[in-house]
Amino acid sequence: MNFEKRFEDPFVYAEYEYKLAKDYIIPKFKEYGIDFKGKTVLDAGCGWGGCSLAFSEAKSKCMGIDVSKHQILIAKKFSKKKKAKIEFHEDDICNLKTKGKFDVIILRDVIEYVNSPLKALVSLKDMLANEGIFYITLAPWYGPYGGHQHHPDSITRYMPYSHLLPKGIFFRIVKGKKGLMSKDIGFLEEIKRIRNNKLSILNFEKLLEKVVLKILKKNLYLLRPAFKIRMGLPTINSGIFGKIPVLNEFIITGAEYFLKK
Repeated sequence: MNFEKRFEDPFVYAEYEYKLAKDYIIPKFKEYGIDFKGKTVLDAGCGWGGCSLAFSEAKSKCMGIDVSKHQILIAKKFSKKKKAKIEFHEDDICNLKTKGKFDVIILRDVIEYVNSPLKALVSLKDMLANEGIFYITLAPWYGPYGGHQHHPDSITRYMPYSHLLPKGIFFRIVKGKKGLMSKDIGFLEEIKRIRNNKLSILNFEKLLEKVVLKILKKNLYLLRPAFKIRMGLPTINSGIFGKIPVLNEFIITGAEYFLKK
């Protein structure tokens, strides 16, 4: 997938989200005996709406919310193009206006970006049905690309752990001619929030304990599934290395959680 084109055609990113949900997220749910058919699904931080489309095609009733008005507009256009009936709303998961109860809540690579991960988890937990499933993925802070600097069109894709450099040095790199900010200027505020949150595996799981969300399944990846679509890399589970405290913080590129109340 050529991510360069996402600046010219936002549907490119929507198609990436769709492929990730269709090829990986939905099959992973089925692997654990969870079917989307007939379920109410909230795609929180839905971005360009690609994942929402895949969940809708899996015969769920899906709603997508995102804090970005621009992305919600793209999501609506994308679903219309695909002739899908999906509700999309502009909303902030830290201060939700959306009401309702959902059988499945998806929070894919969103929690590390928000102003208050704790408030987001509390708000979304209140919207989870009693027997519902909460699915969360994140790139842990101390991992090779915990600063989300792995975009294929940025020089930082060759610089694992560069986000751990002093703030001034790192931002100088990402704002350079070949860095993340060369085209995606709005991303600067987002990576500032990622840096403020510093959501490591340990810190995230402490939040889960505080909010009282129980881990049903937990998967840690040396190479996360998204890398296969973005860069053609194989998906590699952490195996025994993911069970070693401290070491796992520095080698994991993606963490995936299936949770319940």
